[in-house]
Amino acid sequence: MTPSNFYSLSDVRRGLVHFAVGRPVARFLRVAIILMIVQALDLAAYGTYLALEASVQIVLAAVGAFVMVPAR
Repeated sequence: MTPSNFYSLSDVRRGLVHFAVGRPVARFLRVAIILMIVQALDLAAYGTYLALEASVQIVLAAVGAFVMVPAR
């Protein structure tokens, strides 16, 4: 990226290509990892994994809500 022109057409196109390619690749990898986890764990361990994953997501959402309050 040139310092004099931060938003050139070629930079925007390159960013859109990375976005258009990166999103499906990330989605595919996420599904592949989940399928490997499902196959590797038994039912009780998978239930524990889901419970821990859900609690991490809840904590991240709660922390994110509290972090944004002072910014208002």
